[in-house]
Amino acid sequence: MTYVVTESCIRCKYTDCVDVCPVDCFREGPNFLVIDPDECIDCTLCVAECPVEAIYAEDDVPDDQKPFTSLNAELAKLWKPIIERKPAPPDADEWKSVKAKRDLLEPIDMTCRDVFSASLPRRFCSPRWPAAQGALARGDAAAGSQKTQMCVGCHGIPGWRTAYPEVYKVPKLGGQHEAYLAKALQEYRSGARSHPSMRAIATSLSDKDIADLAAYYAGAAAKTASK
Repeated sequence: MTYVVTESCIRCKYTDCVDVCPVDCFREGPNFLVIDPDECIDCTLCVAECPVEAIYAEDDVPDDQKPFTSLNAELAKLWKPIIERKPAPPDADEWKSVKAKRDLLEPIDMTCRDVFSASLPRRFCSPRWPAAQGALARGDAAAGSQKTQMCVGCHGIPGWRTAYPEVYKVPKLGGQHEAYLAKALQEYRSGARSHPSMRAIATSLSDKDIADLAAYYAGAAAKTASK
């Protein structure tokens, strides 16, 4: 039986687990780790080391995390081994309590092309990336910087938490993928995503507003709150 790295690892990518693995079965992506099921020896050592409890025995993976079992196997064929502990990403602690992160997995290549389109099932090529969006207008970051009034009330306050849904840690926007930000706003506007505050804000935005805001927050100059 193999062990499986699940969604909690995304954007945290703590490597404490790597340090105790006796067979070097971990593989490293840009913001996620996976376990090669062909190398895992079911030693269980990594489970207790994971600060975000992202690792499960294959038979114990929660139902909503089941897709990560095959995802580990598929990405293990594509990613390189990691054999020693590394520093966690600078914002790793900010992502520890964020639950819904699978759309942030990198890469599921943003256009589902190249090696990923050939190697991964279509269910892992997120419809929230550009290939499924159609032709999105390119945003103007400078214009977007003048449209952030409704964003900075939460996303511009370091360490801010809202009361929804349960003392929610407000996500950091700066540096996210432009396409992801644009699609997320489109989905809040359409109701595909259900956060009440974001829905109210997004319904007031035009396609151009969304594109401009996404371009601004994707840029290195954008400064937003920690989660």
